[in-house]
Amino acid sequence: MMSETDTRAKLVDPKLLYGKLRPYLNKVYVPSNGEGLCTTEFIPFIVVKAKREYVAHYLRTNKVVDFAMSNLTGTRQPHVNIHSPLECPIHLSPIEEQQHIVEYLDQLQKRVETIKKYQEESKGEIEVITQAMFNKAFRGEL
Repeated sequence: MMSETDTRAKLVDPKLLYGKLRPYLNKVYVPSNGEGLCTTEFIPFIVVKAKREYVAHYLRTNKVVDFAMSNLTGTRQPHVNIHSPLECPIHLSPIEEQQHIVEYLDQLQKRVETIKKYQEESKGEIEVITQAMFNKAFRGEL
C-alpha cells in the first residue's frame, strides 16, 4: 500500500520505463509484464503499434539522448520535461522489420558483453604474466 507521500508509482503492465533524471545516463528499461512499482524518476510508457524493444533501442540512441539533454527543466535536479519524450520524432519501420532490427541489436549486445567479459579475464592474465616477467627480470633470468 502506498501513502500520499510515497515517491513510487504503481505500474500496471507498463511497456517501457524512461529515466527522466540525468538523461545522459540513458536509463531505458523494458520490464517484464505484470504489475510493479517504480520511482517517480521514471516515465512509464505504453507502446502502441510498435515493438517495445524497438522503441527501447531507439530511446537509447545518441539522437534521443541529445534531444532529452536539450529539453531539460529544473535547476537543482535537472530532468526531462515529462512531455519532451513524446515530442521526439521516431521512425517506425514495419513490425517485421522492427523485429529483425531488435534481434540484430540484441545479438550485437551479447557480442559486446562477451568481449567485455574476455577483456576482464585478459586483464587478470596480463597482470599475472607481467608480474612473472618482472620477477624473472629482477632475478636475472631473462
